Amino acid sequence: LASSVGKAHELTLDDARKMTPEERLAWRWVLTGEKILADVAHNRRVLTVRYEDICAEPFTMTRKMFEFAGLDWQTQTGAFVRASSETVQRATDTDYYSVFKPSQAAAERWRVELAPDVIERVMRVLRMSPLFRYYPEDADASTAIQEVEI
Repeated sequence: LASSVGKAHELTLDDARKMTPEERLAWRWVLTGEKILADVAHNRRVLTVRYEDICAEPFTMTRKMFEFAGLDWQTQTGAFVRASSETVQRATDTDYYSVFKPSQAAAERWRVELAPDVIERVMRVLRMSPLFRYYPEDADASTAIQEVEI
């Protein structure tokens, strides 16, 4: 709250005390995200991507990240990305920390696990941030971050 981002939102400790736990976590995510994106804006050595975009297109996005980092793409890398993001091989593959799980389902899991009122409280916080443009409420929308101006 004491950061320049927190001050820009005019949030106080008293405000935070009145929030639900979900709202506090959403604000923490917003303030952290805004600060990070502001710090790396216009830095050509940083590639900013959304988790949701990686989950929607794991193969394409991983190749993009490898290319950006100057890493060679290997056939086994592509095979691993496909195997780890498109299939479920064991019952434990749907666990939170599992490497192998359907990535799109993992990215959208919160939509079915959180209560509608919780989702609305989180979205209300997000709507107060410039980050909202990267997270439209349309579940089918995909807006990869290209350049950040916060």
